[in-house]
Formats: sequence, C-alpha cells, structure tokens
Amino acid sequence: MLQLQPELADLREQGVDLYVVASGKTSDVEHFFDSNQLEAIVIHDQDYKIGGQYGVTAVPFVLIIDKEGRVAFAQLGWGGDTYEATVMPLLTTLLAE
Repeated sequence: MLQLQPELADLREQGVDLYVVASGKTSDVEHFFDSNQLEAIVIHDQDYKIGGQYGVTAVPFVLIIDKEGRVAFAQLGWGGDTYEATVMPLLTTLLAE
C-alpha cells in the first residue's frame, strides 16, 4: 500500500483514488496514517460492515475496484512482490479501459 504513494497524484489525475478501509481503535488508525503520511481516503470500518459486504474475513485485505464498481483484484495481505507483479499492471489495464 505504501508503495502506491508516489503514484497517487498521477492516478488521481486519471480518475483513480485510493480508499483504505481500516478497522481498530480510532486513535490507532489516525496514528498509523499520520505517521506514514499516507495520502488516501480513509474509511473507518469500526463495525466491520464494509468489510463484510466484500467478504473480507481477515486483515489486511487488498481490494481494487474497477470503474464499474466490480472487484478487479482481491488478496489477503500485501506481499513483497504484489505491487510490481500484480497491482501496477492491473492499474495500467484498468486505466486504459
């Protein structure tokens, strides 16, 4: 997720925003995003309703939603090669649609 930071401005210009659905204590969520200077739209899913709608059963869970509102990518966790091998090629494809 943090690897996307340098790309966010360009993605936003193309109509793509990063949303992070976070759970846990409000103070912990705020501290994490403040200390990492993560430029994302943060949705605090304190009661797990949003995660439940997408079938999220454990965190961290990564979802990429396409322009039609469909899940284009779903994965539990964020592995070391996920960004280069999967996320960026997928974003390139989705932006071209």
